[in-house]
Amino acid sequence: MQFSNLLASLNAESAASAESAEAEQRIELPSGWSQGRAFFGGFSAAIAYQHAANGVSDDQLIRALTVSFVAPMNAGEAILKRRILRQGKNVI
Repeated sequence: MQFSNLLASLNAESAASAESAEAEQRIELPSGWSQGRAFFGGFSAAIAYQHAANGVSDDQLIRALTVSFVAPMNAGEAILKRRILRQGKNVI
């Protein structure tokens, strides 16, 4: 599996819930994409960004993203969850 295929699956499965404030999705992370016991950080950040971006409308731009790696992400099944904590004119 290529990384672009994984991101495309996020888009396809999240399309129905794109306007939903909350969404959950399960994905499978290939074992060949890890270094030692942890999944590559850039990949996990990109997956998190894509899942979050699917939850906002096209006219809302994501201008900043902060990622904290608090624990290693292992290959295998992963559950992505998103929810909007607060929303305003300039912030979502």
